[in-house]
Amino acid sequence: MPWIDLEGAVNVRDLGGLPTDDGGETATGRLLRADNLQELSASDVGRLVQDLGLTTVVDLRSSAELASEGPAPLDSVASVRHAHHPVIPELGSATDAVAEALLLKQNQDRSRFPSDPTCGHYLGYLEDRPDQVVGAVRSIAHDRGAALVHCAAGKDRTGVVIALALTAAGVQPQGAHRSHLEPPAPVTDLCRGHRQPARRSPPSPAGNDGGLS
Repeated sequence: MPWIDLEGAVNVRDLGGLPTDDGGETATGRLLRADNLQELSASDVGRLVQDLGLTTVVDLRSSAELASEGPAPLDSVASVRHAHHPVIPELGSATDAVAEALLLKQNQDRSRFPSDPTCGHYLGYLEDRPDQVVGAVRSIAHDRGAALVHCAAGKDRTGVVIALALTAAGVQPQGAHRSHLEPPAPVTDLCRGHRQPARRSPPSPAGNDGGLS
């Protein structure tokens, strides 16, 4: 899974090269995953659209996140389709409503699997917003070029949708698992306003960081 080095995003990968059940592997340049795309440079946009053939962006952020951050550089590219599939419950656009939605989800995560809140967190996307999760996978399947799936950090929400898409494409379980556990850039680098050049760190188990990811 090649890393894609960009100036304005630090957790961008091409999911080509993963083993499939029929003995093949996933094609490069068809499915990408990323963190927030708000700070892409003109050079980043050119690389994604012209060099990598990006035609669809699947945005898993909430409506409140989109409203608070405003337009992203790729929004003005006519050849790129934007599919919005918020996979967390939406209670409103105000800051307190977003916080309430996150708190509600965290409580539900713990109640689903008290001994494994991370498992409850991931399965919660399927239970809370099954229509949006399915819609995101369909947007990937219907794409004619390269589809890029992202949220805020490119970790939890993106990881769940990517794992489902890879499984539907026949990727072996260990390959889908690898796509999720491949070490992302440190969380501190993913915070908007504190971006630094991507650093590769040793693999560590993925899990819920308690925030929007």
